[in-house]
Amino acid sequence: MEQKDSDIRADKAFLATASHEIRTPLNGILGMVSLLLETNLEPAQREYAETIRQSGSRLLDLLNNVLDYARMDAGGLEIETSVFSPDLLAREVVELLSPRAHSKDIDIAVRTAASAPRKVRAGAGRIRQVLFNLIGNAIKFTDQGGVLVDVASSYGEITYTITDTGPGIAPEDRERLFEAFRQSSAADAQKDGGVGLGLAIVSRLIEALGGQIYITGSPGCGTAFHVTFPVEEDANALAPANDALSGRILITGLAPGTALSASSDLISSGCAVVSEDPRNAGKIGRLSTILAGASLPTEDLQHLVGIAPTIVVLRPEDRGQLDDYMQMGCAGWLVRPLRPQSLIERVRLV
Repeated sequence: MEQKDSDIRADKAFLATASHEIRTPLNGILGMVSLLLETNLEPAQREYAETIRQSGSRLLDLLNNVLDYARMDAGGLEIETSVFSPDLLAREVVELLSPRAHSKDIDIAVRTAASAPRKVRAGAGRIRQVLFNLIGNAIKFTDQGGVLVDVASSYGEITYTITDTGPGIAPEDRERLFEAFRQSSAADAQKDGGVGLGLAIVSRLIEALGGQIYITGSPGCGTAFHVTFPVEEDANALAPANDALSGRILITGLAPGTALSASSDLISSGCAVVSEDPRNAGKIGRLSTILAGASLPTEDLQHLVGIAPTIVVLRPEDRGQLDDYMQMGCAGWLVRPLRPQSLIERVRLV
């Protein structure tokens, strides 16, 4: 028995050392390639550098999964509890992953139920790891539409629901998704480029946290991963700030996930929200503000600007066009994915 414990300790020490020694130079390579991509490159050079970056990122993901899985087998899974905001945790993960989504021209957003607690105590680091894996997978297998992360709570539990508009998963394939080295199909394995450890790690983490996970959806209709964690609500959490607004706001030209996220935040703040085609905006009565997608045609945006103060919603990479929107008469701008506080402050300003 003592020999076995000694071997486990040796394995854990080796994994910790290997993790650091391998990841450090790989992160250095990725950092240098990122800097290289910011320089003036010929088209062919940029293509080669981008291929290095993508391959390096996949290698880092694969390495992280293999090391995490090996560490779990060696008994090295630790859960440290801390106080955190369930909403902010989801938004941090979404903001980190949003460049992946935007590079595929798909939407990504967070919608939080008004009943969700502001602060809870649980294993925040491990929950972040679960969300990063599930949301990253949703982006990976979604080519059109988007990904929406819902945050809700009930009876001492927090539930995150990650819904995508990808190909969906057949009921008979769902159980084996959480087995190590297994994927739902050969096509998925080819697209993923990994070894099928991500969801096996997720399953073990959720079990260690005392949570549960289940899948809904159907082939051709997308997939929803529902993951629930027991938490302790923090009695010392500060009451929410007074973000009360009023007025009637039109949301138009936004992707469905972003529109749902913005509507939820604005309604919680006291606004009335309507949705309509931009060309019919002048027929729906008095509006205090308009929230419009940057993808709308120029003539539609110009039409909206003449009806009410218009805030344009754009991707981070579209910031270079801000002058065009300001010259068009837009009253302000916001960057996806939307942050509730930024949205409310901007609406109040205009």
